Amino acid sequence: MRNLISLSVLLLAIVGCTLTPLQECQMPLRRALADNQAQIDDARLNIQRGAIYIPAKSSIGVRYCATPQGNFHLCLGVQDGTVTYRKMRIDVAAEQAKLNVLLARRNELEASYAQCSVRFPAV
Repeated sequence: MRNLISLSVLLLAIVGCTLTPLQECQMPLRRALADNQAQIDDARLNIQRGAIYIPAKSSIGVRYCATPQGNFHLCLGVQDGTVTYRKMRIDVAAEQAKLNVLLARRNELEASYAQCSVRFPAV
């Protein structure tokens, strides 16, 4: 009898954790939208700076350090183990084209997300 009660509680817990069809539809789109937004934010920042910062493989040359807020500044007196970056100019027109594609993709993802509610109305 005790095993039957334990099994019943376990089944109720499993059933309570299942997703609705609406949630199943929205979940991957929610992740895709978050990834897309992060890429949009990066592209906009790159365009604003006109450059990207990539990890430096050498300790020779001009290097930049990142603040916890994600800003970069010239490194002076770098200690061993500090991650440093080098600044690379970008083709702003190409980065703008990339941003335009990302914005169009965001519109597609938002439309698909909205379609989930149409396909699986909440009860």
